[in-house]
Amino acid sequence: MNKLEELLYKHFAYKSFRPLQKEVIEDLLEAKDTLALFPTGSGKSLLYQIAGIALPGLTVVISPLLSLMKDQLDSVRKAGMIGDTINSEKTEDEIVQVFNNIKYGNTKFIFVSPERFESDLFLKLLGQTDVSLFAIDEAHCISMWGHDFRPAYLNLSLLKREYPRVPILALTATATQYVKEDILKTLGIPKAKTYQKSFARDNIEIQAYNIDNKKKEIVSLLGRHLGDSTIVYCRTRRQVEETTYLLNQNNIPAQFYHAGLNNKDRKKRQDAWFADKFRCMVSTNAFGMGIDKSNVRLVVHYEMPGSLENYYQEIGRAGRDGVLSKAVLLYNNSDILALRKRTKKTFPEEAIVKSFYKKLMHYLKIAYEEGEGLIRPFTFHSFCKASETSVSQAYYALKVLEDDGWIRFSENLRNISTVRIFLDRKQLEYSLEEGSINSEVLSSLLRSYEGLFFSNVRIEETFIANKLGLSLDQTKLALQKLDARNLISYREYKEGPQIQILKPRVRQEFFSIDKKRYAAKQIEVERKQNSIIKFIEEEDTCRQKRILAYFDEHDYTRCGICDNCKRKGHDAQTLKEKLWKYISKNEPSIFDLVQQFGEEHKTSILQYVKEWEDLDRVSITKDKRIQLH
Repeated sequence: MNKLEELLYKHFAYKSFRPLQKEVIEDLLEAKDTLALFPTGSGKSLLYQIAGIALPGLTVVISPLLSLMKDQLDSVRKAGMIGDTINSEKTEDEIVQVFNNIKYGNTKFIFVSPERFESDLFLKLLGQTDVSLFAIDEAHCISMWGHDFRPAYLNLSLLKREYPRVPILALTATATQYVKEDILKTLGIPKAKTYQKSFARDNIEIQAYNIDNKKKEIVSLLGRHLGDSTIVYCRTRRQVEETTYLLNQNNIPAQFYHAGLNNKDRKKRQDAWFADKFRCMVSTNAFGMGIDKSNVRLVVHYEMPGSLENYYQEIGRAGRDGVLSKAVLLYNNSDILALRKRTKKTFPEEAIVKSFYKKLMHYLKIAYEEGEGLIRPFTFHSFCKASETSVSQAYYALKVLEDDGWIRFSENLRNISTVRIFLDRKQLEYSLEEGSINSEVLSSLLRSYEGLFFSNVRIEETFIANKLGLSLDQTKLALQKLDARNLISYREYKEGPQIQILKPRVRQEFFSIDKKRYAAKQIEVERKQNSIIKFIEEEDTCRQKRILAYFDEHDYTRCGICDNCKRKGHDAQTLKEKLWKYISKNEPSIFDLVQQFGEEHKTSILQYVKEWEDLDRVSITKDKRIQLH
């Protein structure tokens, strides 16, 4: 057992690596940039975890979601390593403390969002640290051609410029050839070696049905799966809530999940679903990355997804334990027309975007040549009403401004309340009336929190209110009054939609968008739209084969279990299915399988066993027998 296997066993209790894992890690230890395209559940996180343990310095993991970061951090800590996160919930002083722990302690991993690379403080502190590895999770977000393009990921192009000797590991589960090339180009690592596993999910029975009465069909479908953990995807919040109501009215317990819920409610519902307190979650695609529940048996698309990338990533949440599961897409002709119409709306004319920009800056009270870096609360529907802009036009124009780098819109941006005191204790005593609410609140702060005179300290208004027997509103008002008198600096917690201005406001005659890039993106979105339409309408090709061909896997034959395969009479047991049944009953060796099914199938047998081993569905025992997990 060499050093890497020893680390694997010590920290994760695995005796051997899955295919390609060790090769990627060895490249990283030799400071080689790497792109790993591994399907969900095939051990992507282990790549940077083992490499990070083996390397001498800090491993920086860039993740798109706070919930995903927390899950990844938990995994690192369970493996016995010290890690931390730097996110919007931390104050500047807490961020400085994290870096002190890196410098003077044993912190080996930090998890950050791509937006963090816009912070001067973060970049300064990171520059003083010994970084050994950058791992970029969900790397397809860096490409405007990817299905989850996130402008902040473009900041990561600075990594290779600022840290030319530090290897980059880019990780993703879904990417076309074009997206792969774009990832490498944008990160400045065109010569990085690419490791790619098959995206095939042979245990997912994919079905797509043209249904006139979708309400009746979904009630019938979920009625047959009452005991199964299920996700139902809808496009809009309204449809999510209406579908949830429909299911509950028909005695199918369900809850909904979308970005309109506050953080507390979303976490509560997600935790309850994970604990099987209810089985069916109805959601927008906000219920996405980081959802890793092994026993999801059914994923339903009640409305058409916008692309095969979205669709395949979403159905990939089913059957992660290797057990046969279903993915059902319900559509009708009006859905196809609506998708085409939506795609057109996604790309409003520049004159419309220009007019919207003027209304938005006026609404946010941003003066010409000003605004860069400012964050303003933004209530979408209030803006539409005040500016007399249609909801749909405002939504798509907002997306264009965000995509073109003018603004960043966050539906749930969370800031922690902080307080700092500027005056010394004697000056404070002279400035306050004894017995006033303001005085009581300040006294409570001094008794409850340390370091208020030296830095911004996190506080909880609810804690202070309960301690003093005040209402939350009274407490906040007192803090605001203390702030207005310059006795303290009070930054209030806010949760809700916000807009960050990324560029100074320009006069209308100077406003423009990148037309060449805009036109290219429009062509790409239309291509994706046509691919998903062709996928659902085609009845001759295996569903799995069609999807894998989209991701440049052209050697797949057929799954034998999708609706198209069954329609063509391919539902008879394939060699693969026969092998699986035989293994589950007999725990044979490879020799046994070749003897049973014939020498002419030896190559296929080896291929299938390797594939199952890669998916962690089987393992090879010491006596060379194949054992199901």
